[in-house]
Amino acid sequence: CHSRGIAVAFVVMPESPRFRTCYPPGVRDQVNDYLAEWRAVGVPVWDASGWLDDERALADGHHLTRRGAEAFSARFGRECVAPWLAAGPLLPPAA
Repeated sequence: CHSRGIAVAFVVMPESPRFRTCYPPGVRDQVNDYLAEWRAVGVPVWDASGWLDDERALADGHHLTRRGAEAFSARFGRECVAPWLAAGPLLPPAA
């Protein structure tokens, strides 16, 4: 993507509180290590997995309901996308 001038970002979508308890010990640390690798090479990473604490915001633990989608989209736009776009060009022009 970088060589073609395509900006990339990584989003971890919301999960319900109950769903988050299903991971075995240590898995979240592995996920965080993986996300850190992306950040280390300059890829924006937005971890929204813990953004929605209302079980009713997710139909089955990881698929958003309308209520969840509205809450997620508002926050995602405000806290992630808008600042990313306001920062200016996402990549230098391709040579």
